[in-house]
Amino acid sequence: MTRPLDQAIQHYKAAIAALAQADRPVPAAIVLEALNARDGIQAALADTEPVSGAVLQTISELDQQLRAQADAITPFTQKADWRVSFSPKETAWWWWLEAPKPKQWSQLDWLWTALSVTFLTISLGLVGDISTRFLKGGPDTTGAIAVSV
Repeated sequence: MTRPLDQAIQHYKAAIAALAQADRPVPAAIVLEALNARDGIQAALADTEPVSGAVLQTISELDQQLRAQADAITPFTQKADWRVSFSPKETAWWWWLEAPKPKQWSQLDWLWTALSVTFLTISLGLVGDISTRFLKGGPDTTGAIAVSV
């Protein structure tokens, strides 16, 4: 007889395969099936004696495949009505999947940081130079306003 965890893993594999092969946009039923299959894995893990490392490795690989489908799942998991209807636990990360953010701008973060520091340094130097010229005769209202501007 097959253990419940083994059955849950087979169901999870089939659900992820169906999700990967589905046309975009993915039907809600297929997404729900995948999320429900992951719920089944979690329930089976809670009811099972300690499992082998190979089984845990299989589950981890399937979870990575599910995360890879985040762009198809995210439009559904962002809907609050599913979370209200099914009340998943907060530890059920698969109900809160988010699509990966594009990395096009984050690759240039070092450049923007360097430019920001450079221009801030130049600006502070200019403020110091300009403020001494306006406040040469002593601080007054006109000089303070000129430096502020």
